[in-house]
Amino acid sequence: MRCVGRVAAFALICALVVQIITFRTLGETLTHPKSFLIYRANMTNGSSGGENYLLRDEPKNCRRKCIHYQSKILYAEPTDGGLEDRIRVINALSNLAAFLCAELYLKPPSDLLQPYHNANERLGGALKWSDFLQATHIGQSKSPMYELHTQASSSFESESTNHSGLHIITTEWWKGNEDFKKIHNASFMNNTFLWEIRLSWWDMVAKYKGVGLNNLGNIIDDIIPKQQSFSKEEYISMLPTESKFPSLVIQAGEAFLADVSYGCTYIKLDYSSTIKLMQRHLEDEIRRQYTHQDDYNNLLGLLHLRRGDTTQICDTSLEKVRSYLNCSLGRVEVHGDVTLVMTSDEKDVNYRNDIMGLVGEFGHLTIIDGDNITQGIIDDALKIGHIRKSMVNGFVEFAVEGALRSPESELVDFRLTRRRGHCPQCDPAVYQALDPTTTYRFRGDQLHMTPV
Repeated sequence: MRCVGRVAAFALICALVVQIITFRTLGETLTHPKSFLIYRANMTNGSSGGENYLLRDEPKNCRRKCIHYQSKILYAEPTDGGLEDRIRVINALSNLAAFLCAELYLKPPSDLLQPYHNANERLGGALKWSDFLQATHIGQSKSPMYELHTQASSSFESESTNHSGLHIITTEWWKGNEDFKKIHNASFMNNTFLWEIRLSWWDMVAKYKGVGLNNLGNIIDDIIPKQQSFSKEEYISMLPTESKFPSLVIQAGEAFLADVSYGCTYIKLDYSSTIKLMQRHLEDEIRRQYTHQDDYNNLLGLLHLRRGDTTQICDTSLEKVRSYLNCSLGRVEVHGDVTLVMTSDEKDVNYRNDIMGLVGEFGHLTIIDGDNITQGIIDDALKIGHIRKSMVNGFVEFAVEGALRSPESELVDFRLTRRRGHCPQCDPAVYQALDPTTTYRFRGDQLHMTPV
């Protein structure tokens, strides 16, 4: 019996090896009998909302060609959130709308942004999403700007009443799958539609896999347009970039299962020109206050402490921040001085002063109050008439400081962050900045190094 077991196990292993070898000869993307796609290419890691996946190189000329943009998606979520969360939602929705040849209409920032992040004050109704963001329609050379329409809730009712084509209202997450199929089919038949989404986008994509942009692999065979001669791979290449499919990945001689992000980028979302101008002023002022020495070991970093609604999730008390900085920076003194730009939604002066006072415990550390600089820039912009008074708020401050949080920033060498979703005891970011040729990780307070 033991011999028979060994023979069976060996046969199974051989079968798997043959199957993997067969997969490797099939080409770049082919259909697997179990609805897996086979993908072999260079990929990078990505993440969204806590999910990890692989990013495929974007195909050239992959965007769907639209005859018109007369259809509308109205996003009337009943809840609110922070600006970073809203940007992620708008990015997903605008790309979905562009793929469906539709325009996107949003409730105003006063409805969709949470007062908690603005000293418990709700924004004025005069603010539009264009005050914060601008959207560029990639591949549309004649009219590259994709308008993010801001529409009051009362106007949504008027749209619902006057629309004569297909009209679908999604209010329950479990209806999202079928509603998306109907909207999708109307779009590919060049029929106009009005789709009202009256629930949280995250409820749609998280509670029911297979809706919108999240894991369309569950319904892909049902939505490929039958009246058009698309192959499965051609159709998938047109989907928005956040569409993820379970795939058999063959990379560097190894085969493994993973979610792969396929498709195209239709809309590039960025901060508005007004926000960008203030971001440049912020960077200039930080450069003025911080003189970067010729010695490359003198580093400038960002310290972002999220307080407010996350203090129960991520401890940012003075003692915890002291421990965090001591662990993350305590052993880099021999490499040179470190300057941190502190940003936080905390308005308590005593707390902020206590954090700034930690510099006395580190001989090689300087802390700059980034929020004070940002507030001064916004106040100056108001005085010269560059912005309206309604733009003097916590969300605009957060947006301006986005220049420091961006991984594309050439000013900031590293970032230390304590917030929801990222609350480590130690952070190796400063070591990584000092030596990019080595991968650094903390296990507890022990630093581990791996050559790249």
